[in-house]
Amino acid sequence: MLAALKASGVRQFGSIRLLVLDASVELIGEVPSYYLKQLAQESIRPAALGLQIVNQIRVSSATSSDHDRQSSTAILNPHHFARSRPKRIPK
Repeated sequence: MLAALKASGVRQFGSIRLLVLDASVELIGEVPSYYLKQLAQESIRPAALGLQIVNQIRVSSATSSDHDRQSSTAILNPHHFARSRPKRIPK
């Protein structure tokens, strides 16, 4: 999974640590934007293979009210972003 972060080519990911436990992987570190926090999470998702992803990355350059919301721990179901089939519209 660390290889997936490195393969992304984002230099800010160099300070991110991964902690793999029995059924989860934790992302720990700090990035300058909420976008990079999410990008780090999605970069490891294919390699996580059913593990729960716990994103504890802090966003360092947000305003104080945004910072509290953005640096909170995000625990996501591995299938949370699975695409659903489009609904058929009857003719």
